[in-house]
Amino acid sequence: MELKDLKTGMVVETRNGTKYLVVNRDGELCDIGMNCYMTLDGRDPHKSNMTWPNDSSLDIMKVFKPKLRKFSIMLSDEHNCIWKREEVRRMTVSEVCKELGYEVEIVRDDS
Repeated sequence: MELKDLKTGMVVETRNGTKYLVVNRDGELCDIGMNCYMTLDGRDPHKSNMTWPNDSSLDIMKVFKPKLRKFSIMLSDEHNCIWKREEVRRMTVSEVCKELGYEVEIVRDDS
């Protein structure tokens, strides 16, 4: 999913846990709880992959398509998650071995 795919009525959650309602006003996000917004119309630094360059706490981590209800219910509804950022977990070989519970040897994959 990309920034351009966000539609009115969707709810996004940033890495810091804040939820925003996407509204049809030049692609702005409105944080209902704090009565402020974050623009998504090219004036802010959100990248197309929904990350924020200098503050990862503002990266969009989840996108929800809630049923139309009271705002408080829409913002708290976790059942209709349509996208979740899957991040690559960086690990050293020793961390992989510890996680697996046995030693591994990394070999080159020439396929």
